[in-house]
Amino acid sequence: MKLSKVEQETIISYNEAKLTADIYTHNARLKQRLQEIAEQFPEECCFVRDNDYGGVTYRISKALIQVRKLYSKERREMLRRQALASGRMPPNRQNKEP
Repeated sequence: MKLSKVEQETIISYNEAKLTADIYTHNARLKQRLQEIAEQFPEECCFVRDNDYGGVTYRISKALIQVRKLYSKERREMLRRQALASGRMPPNRQNKEP
């Protein structure tokens, strides 16, 4: 059975009593990053299960979860200029909005 894009969720679940959080995701890039973290830091992140529909669950330290403010336009422009000056080019992204 194949899940639709809407059904392919990412859910981060934790409570105040535990030091860990569970991340359930279908996102390919996030699955790759979680796998890399689990391999490098097994005490901070571990694979829990695969749901047979393309989704995986990892258990991670809550210290790895972060919500940050967006960069200001000025800061983004400064960082863009620095990157271009050092020879780095922006990724070639295609708009994949539904």
